[in-house]
Order: sequence, then structure tokens, then C-alpha cells
Amino acid sequence: MPKELFFKLDEEKRDRVINAAVDEFYEYGYHKASISRIVKRASIAKGSFYHYFEEKDDLYKYLFELGGERKIKYIGPVLMNIGAVDFFTLLRDTYLAGIRFSISEPKFSAIGQELVTMTNVKIKDEIMAENDQKGIDFFMNLLKMAQVNGELRLDLDLEFVAKMIIAFNMNIVDLYLKECGEGPIDEEESMMKFVDKMIDMLSLGIKKQNNE
Repeated sequence: MPKELFFKLDEEKRDRVINAAVDEFYEYGYHKASISRIVKRASIAKGSFYHYFEEKDDLYKYLFELGGERKIKYIGPVLMNIGAVDFFTLLRDTYLAGIRFSISEPKFSAIGQELVTMTNVKIKDEIMAENDQKGIDFFMNLLKMAQVNGELRLDLDLEFVAKMIIAFNMNIVDLYLKECGEGPIDEEESMMKFVDKMIDMLSLGIKKQNNE
């Protein structure tokens, strides 16, 4: 996390540092990202960086916090519908909001996607440990509500299902771009069709039904 002095900077200077860091991690990835290039991009002295952050990892974690705050702007309105719509509608809208965020904030999205693919990296374990259980608890509560409402089977392993939903959520943008491309042609329609396929699989499974 940033040191107190970072938050005392004027907004323009803070934004320069943040934007320089986002560009650096987006272009070079976590391992190759350079503090020297970041301070050069931000037009600050290298010594100043260490007055703002302890090390590169602290800056990296802070970017994830900022990315989460920006993502909430997309997902927040969806969560206001909890209790007003059925579980699968809520899940569909959550996935759609995640895709919209990623298309609107491609650099933050790419940085997040890189984290998902990292292996044997301490920073990944630290970030995931801070966020995984919150996500699991959130979806387990939604799943329990859906069971009470008669929307889901009662014999489900809710923790497993919550983890599966999160895994889908973490990879849905990459899958969407591979299947539907990055062009703006009928973007909203293509997003909805793609997410509907995901929801169809989650709600109905892949086993042939007796009435088919």
C-alpha cells in the first residue's frame, strides 16, 4: 500500500504516478516492470518513489485495489438487484458487468489477467489470499438465498460451486475476446449471447435431459 505521503500529493501528480505504473505493468508485465521506467514516465525522481511506496510489490497491490474500485462502479448497480431478480439473472448481469469493465479498462484488465496466469509467485498468493475468501463468501451467500427460494438443488457443495463461479468470472473476458473478437461490431449483443451460453451451461449442465 502507498505511504501516507503519497496521499498528500496533489491529484495531478498522484495520477501521473498511477498512470505511469499502469502503463508499465500493462506493457512489460509484473516480472519485467521497472521502477526506473515508472519514475521516468511519471517525471519524478527515483528517490521520491520510495517516499511513496516501499517497493514494486506495494505499488502492484495498490493497482489491484484501484482496479477493484473501478470494477465496483460496473458491478455495484447489479448488486443492488439482489433479492429482486433470480440467481441466474443476477449472475448473468454480474458477468456482463465484468466484461464491460474489462473492455472499458483494458489495461487494468490485462494486469489482472496476467496475475491469474502467474505460477509460484509470492505476490499472487498475497493478493489472492486477500480477495479469494471474500468472493467465496459472497457467492455462497447468494447460492444459499437461491436454495431458500427454490432455484437450486439442496445437495450442492456451495463452496465448490462458488469457487467454480469465481473461476468462470476470472476467465470470462479472455474467453469472450477469443470467441467474439475485440471489435465493436454488435458488441452488446455479442456479449449477451456469449454470457447466455455460460449461464445456460451453469444452469442446465451438459448432461442430456430425460425429456430431450
